[in-house]
Amino acid sequence: MPSSIALVAQPPGWTIQAQASRPLPPGWVRIAVVQTGLCRTDIQAMLGQREVAPGRVLGHESAGYLLDVPADTRAAAAAAGLQEGDRITVFPFLPCRTCPACQGGERLGRCWHPLAIGLDVDGGFADTLDVPLTVVRRAPANLDWSTLAYVEPVTAAMAVLDVAAVHEGAHLAIVGRGRIASLTQAVLIAHAQPATLLDPADPIQDRYDAVIETQASPALLAQAVRALRPGGTLVIKSRPATAAHWPHQAMVFKRLTAVGAPYGDVDQALESLARGQLDVAPMLGPVFDLTTEGVQQALDLEASSQETAGKLFLRYPGRT
Repeated sequence: MPSSIALVAQPPGWTIQAQASRPLPPGWVRIAVVQTGLCRTDIQAMLGQREVAPGRVLGHESAGYLLDVPADTRAAAAAAGLQEGDRITVFPFLPCRTCPACQGGERLGRCWHPLAIGLDVDGGFADTLDVPLTVVRRAPANLDWSTLAYVEPVTAAMAVLDVAAVHEGAHLAIVGRGRIASLTQAVLIAHAQPATLLDPADPIQDRYDAVIETQASPALLAQAVRALRPGGTLVIKSRPATAAHWPHQAMVFKRLTAVGAPYGDVDQALESLARGQLDVAPMLGPVFDLTTEGVQQALDLEASSQETAGKLFLRYPGRT
């Protein structure tokens, strides 16, 4: 096995191959990756269901050690409380720096045209991951590697807290099945905003102030719209690989509002995990080595368990 390896897209499949090191752009740092979560987006790219450039290093839910901070970035790193050797987690979207949100200094996750790590630029299923310093966060000492590699999904789930219709006293529901639905429900409960996880066959209609969709199938979108009261809010969370049929007519007649909710505040997510406000331990599953055999075992378990085995992770071999 090469001393430096990466899991890359080889449409319509994937492979493990040697990873070449490249010079760091100004303002970027290098991470020694310990562990990266395996998510739906990764699997879609690995199976040829989501378009990605051949040779792209996949993976975006990464945690590891701050390995290399070039001289031009050390002052900014020190100001952010970061130095080489720190345990860190990574927010996986690179801001465009030109849109109004970026120009206005809005937080990470608010950029209108971000580049996705593991899709648009090389990702974290690898020995090392190169990213701008601005997307790196120092890890709280009490969080283990699996939790740190789960910060991105937690940040994504916390986006619902920014939606005006999702407030204390609102009648809330979630449609979809799997980890994202369960995590979103846990986030809402942790913030005193409980939500009902609807059964796919539930015929309820005209009841909820806001419904959060976490899986964009035609049937589930229709269920979400049916369950909303007139004038309610459909919160869009999922990002499917292909377009989903939209219940257009029902949206019009019920005068519904649709609101996208991509990401919350990564610093708030880390704080919530570190304080124990949000307990994600029951959602974390097995860890596999980043080898051909380990990756295939993870894919087989994911396919057979339908996400019931918990979040799966790939660990760089021999690194802890």
